[in-house]
Amino acid sequence: MPDNEEHFETFDDAGQPTGLKPRSEVHRNGDWHKSAQVFLYTETGELLVHQRALDKDLYAGLWDHSVGEHLHPGETYLDGAIRGVQEEFGLSGLTLAPLGEVRRQALKDPNGQWWDREVQQSFVATYNPNQHGEVQPDRVEVIRVDQWNDATLTHWLTHKFDQLTPWFRPDLEHHNLLKQP
Repeated sequence: MPDNEEHFETFDDAGQPTGLKPRSEVHRNGDWHKSAQVFLYTETGELLVHQRALDKDLYAGLWDHSVGEHLHPGETYLDGAIRGVQEEFGLSGLTLAPLGEVRRQALKDPNGQWWDREVQQSFVATYNPNQHGEVQPDRVEVIRVDQWNDATLTHWLTHKFDQLTPWFRPDLEHHNLLKQP
């Protein structure tokens, strides 16, 4: 385990803190940990999406919704979301609105390599390059950023779903962000 490995606050099934653990151990053992998701839309209603870096520990190279960020110990969901938008896209000054309530989501690798169990809060915001600057993706985290209108999003969800993270569609559906064709 690298000395600089990120550590997450972990929780039991009842939501009680169980301490700090390295990221790799958390994902291997399926410990509950906190994250924030952000859905960024352009003023014309296009969703900003990104392709995950090829060396990510989960779903490398797949397309994902705007920003997903694990929280630092003691960090609020909002602070984690703001930090994630800044770190991954280089954007600041966005007004992030909570999207639904805090919820739990668990995904288990079919090959048994990891189990990702998150307590998460989602946020939504409108992105305007004139107000917030141009997207400057962090190349350690992100290969590419794109903007998908409803038709493009539907095409990917219907024909290229194997190139999307497994939580992409369920998150859109849970938050009623998926427009039916």
